[in-house]
This record gives sequence, C-alpha cells and structure tokens, in this order.
Amino acid sequence: MVKFLSPKPPKLVPDSFVDKALRDHLSDRLFEVETINGKTAFLYVLIEHKSAPDGKVGWQLLRYMVEILKQWVKENPNWDHLPAIVPLLFYH
Repeated sequence: MVKFLSPKPPKLVPDSFVDKALRDHLSDRLFEVETINGKTAFLYVLIEHKSAPDGKVGWQLLRYMVEILKQWVKENPNWDHLPAIVPLLFYH
C-alpha cells in the first residue's frame, strides 16, 4: 500500500464517525493522504475497546465509511470519482 502513497505526511481529519452510543467501546481516527498520482485517499483507523472481537464490527466499519464518503461528497460537489478508504481495525 505504501508504494501508492505520496511522501507527504497524512493529515488528521478532526471528525469522529462512531455513533455516540458506541464511543465507550470504539474510537476512530481518519487521515487524509495523497496518492502518487495526486488523488485523495483516506486511512480510517477504528479501535475497538473490547476483550473479544465483535461480529458486527464489519457492518459498523461499512456504515462509518459511507458517512466519510457522504461528507466528502458534500465538501467536493464537483467530484468525478470517490476516494479510496483503507480501513484498519484494532482490538485491545
């Protein structure tokens, strides 16, 4: 994946996409990165604060990624392609 990213450092996007009711169990960080061809992409880091994996976390990830794209589309009304989102999930 690194070979597709520009050497520019990632930018932290200040929003959280985790449902308020789940914030005791989940934390997230979104980073905007640039690809080697100048396109926008995102790294979405979700940290699950549970001792065992949750079978529904894939569904939650998908919902949060859709919210990220909805916000991006709103901020970029003249878009011609959606940015890639690379999700990273950590349990602890």
